[in-house]
Amino acid sequence: MKKVIPMLWYDSGAVEAVTFYTSLIEGSGIDDIQYYPDGRLFSVRFHLGDLHLTAIDGGPHFKFTEAISLMLLCKDQAELDEKWAALSDGGEELAMGWLKDRWGLTWQVIPEKMDEWLLKANPGQSKRIWAAMEKQPKPNFADLEAAMEEPK
Repeated sequence: MKKVIPMLWYDSGAVEAVTFYTSLIEGSGIDDIQYYPDGRLFSVRFHLGDLHLTAIDGGPHFKFTEAISLMLLCKDQAELDEKWAALSDGGEELAMGWLKDRWGLTWQVIPEKMDEWLLKANPGQSKRIWAAMEKQPKPNFADLEAAMEEPK
């Protein structure tokens, strides 16, 4: 069976980025680092949970865009706050759970219950969920859970 493995292109700092990501996400690790004969980085293979990726220091030719992002599902507000703070440090908060890290990679940091909430939601609940998400860049569990309650 063939595997599809996303390749992340960094200007420089791929090992630093991967070391940071693997320290932040449980069940992650660096699988191997390969170098060219002159000592430059060829690639760093790693996994974030069960997602396998490869990163390279490819130079300034290409930049990350929001067209590709990594989604990080969080079990509660404390975990979301921790991951959000770490990933957005030196980066940029965007909107509705999206941020860019200091290397320019876009992440969606959202509650793992988001799909469940949206699948259960009637049209009124769905409208309230999206309104709660639009209020601030970082999702708030309490606001999202309240959106699922029917108004009295």
